[in-house]
Amino acid sequence: MSAWGTSERDRPLWKCPICGREFANANQWHSHGQSLDDYLADKTPVAVDLFMAFAAAVRECGDYRMHPAKTRVAFITRMSFAGATLRRDWIDVGFILPYRSDSPRFRRIEDYGMKHEWAHYLRISRVEEIDAEVRRWACDAYRVGLQEYPWQRGKTDG
Repeated sequence: MSAWGTSERDRPLWKCPICGREFANANQWHSHGQSLDDYLADKTPVAVDLFMAFAAAVRECGDYRMHPAKTRVAFITRMSFAGATLRRDWIDVGFILPYRSDSPRFRRIEDYGMKHEWAHYLRISRVEEIDAEVRRWACDAYRVGLQEYPWQRGKTDG
C-alpha cells in the first residue's frame, strides 16, 4: 500500500489524450503508433505467422492490449510486459521478468536496476519454439504487467 492507502495497481490508468493509449503512470513517454494491420502489412508471412502464434501464447496468460509502434508491438496490461519485433524469417521477443533467468535461450538480459525487473530477449524462428518454457515466461511477465508483485504494490519484505 502506498502512503495514501491504495496500491499502485488500484490506481486508474492514465490515458494519452492524443492516441488513447493507457498507462500506469501519468504522462508516460511513448510514440503514437499505428494500427496492427499497418504494422504487419509489409512483413513476411513467416514473421506474421510466428507473431500470431506468440500473441496467442501470451493470450493464454490473460487479456492484454497490443500497441504497435514503428519498430515493435508492445503487449500491455497496466504496464508493458512483453514486446515483439518482426524480422524477415523470425521474431525477436522480449519479456520483463521479476527475476534474472539463467536460460541460454536468452540472447540478452538487461537489469533495469529498480523494482526487481529484468528485460530478457530471445529470437523465435519456428512456431515449435513457443513452448511451455516461453509460455511460462510470458505469464510471469504478464503478472509484472499487472503490477502483482509486492515491490510493485508498495510493500516491502521487512
